[in-house]
Amino acid sequence: MRLVIGAQGGVGTTRITQALVKAGDAIALDLADGQLAARLERTTWPLAWLTLVAPAQRQTMIETIVQRRFSLAWSPECRLNPTAVWAAVREVDVRRPVIIDGGIAPPDEAAQQAEAIIIVSADNDVARWHTRRLSAQYPQATVTLGTKDAARTLAAQMFPTSAELVSRKAAKRQS
Repeated sequence: MRLVIGAQGGVGTTRITQALVKAGDAIALDLADGQLAARLERTTWPLAWLTLVAPAQRQTMIETIVQRRFSLAWSPECRLNPTAVWAAVREVDVRRPVIIDGGIAPPDEAAQQAEAIIIVSADNDVARWHTRRLSAQYPQATVTLGTKDAARTLAAQMFPTSAELVSRKAAKRQS
């Protein structure tokens, strides 16, 4: 599970998350504003649905999410039973990587569950200030700019074999 956090709105957090989801053939979890789910143009299920069903049905739903590459979206109901919510996300992550668009203020549980945290910043004073604050809060985090080039580079580092395919497709489009 990887968490992407923006230093401020508009720095490219969703762009970076989208690139990682595609490169890693991963499941997207949108904790922010729904833009990730919309940009990926995949079927999206509310994450809370996984906590409102019997365990056997939850397993079937998780298999469907993994096989069909559905996206998941955070909703206010997720706060009712965060333990069950994150347990379900971990079950998905065991089967296929989960990339989380955390927006600018993800729930603490998202950072606790993440094996990697990426802070997306920009070249301005406000973003730099928030980047310093977030870097102090998450000292193990990687900091990147929210550009397309940074997204490709990060995807290549995290998912090397998939990133080669993405770069070949990009090269074909440019030629």
